[in-house]
Amino acid sequence: MALARTFHVGRSELNLALPLMRQVATGLRVNVALSIADDLSMIYLDTFRESRGPLRREIAAGKRLSMATSSAGHSYIGSLRGPPQRDLLARLAKASGQKWPEHQAAIKKSLTMLARYGYCHSTSLGLEGIACTLVGPDGITYAVSLSVSTGDLDGGKMVSHFVPVLHKLVADIQAVWSEYEQSGARN
Repeated sequence: MALARTFHVGRSELNLALPLMRQVATGLRVNVALSIADDLSMIYLDTFRESRGPLRREIAAGKRLSMATSSAGHSYIGSLRGPPQRDLLARLAKASGQKWPEHQAAIKKSLTMLARYGYCHSTSLGLEGIACTLVGPDGITYAVSLSVSTGDLDGGKMVSHFVPVLHKLVADIQAVWSEYEQSGARN
C-alpha cells in the first residue's frame, strides 16, 4: 500500500483518471483498477471495487497481483517488445516453476488477443478480467483493467459487454492526460 501511495506523490495526473474510473465502476457495478508493473507483479495504484464477488473488499490500492496470471499483467507483457519482453517471460518462467506451461499458454493467448483486438482477457482469483495498457504523461506504462466475479457473467458476455467500456475508459483517460500535458500543468 505504501508503494501505491508514494507513487501518487508528485503525479497529480493520476488523480485525473480516478473520477473516470469511479464512474465506470459505480455505473456498471464492476471493478476498475489502474496498476503498474513492479518486478514480476502488477501493483494496484487505485481500484474501485463494485462487483459483487467475494474479493470485493480484499483488493485495495497497493495490492500485488501476479503478472503471470492477471489480465493487467498480461497486458503489460504485451506492451513490451523484443528483448525486454523475452527477458520478462524468462524471469516469469523461472519464478513459475511447474506452473509455467499453464501460465505460458494463457499469456500467449492474451498476447494474441492484444495484437488482434487491443485487450486481453483472463480468469484469476474468482474474477473475469479484461485489460489494456496506456502510456501516461510521465512515460510510464499503466494497465487499466475491468473485472467482475466469475459467477456474474460468462467470459463471452464479459468481453462483448465490457470491452467497449474498457476502450472508452482508456480513451477518456488519455484525453484528460493530454489536456493536462497541453495545459502545462506538469511544469
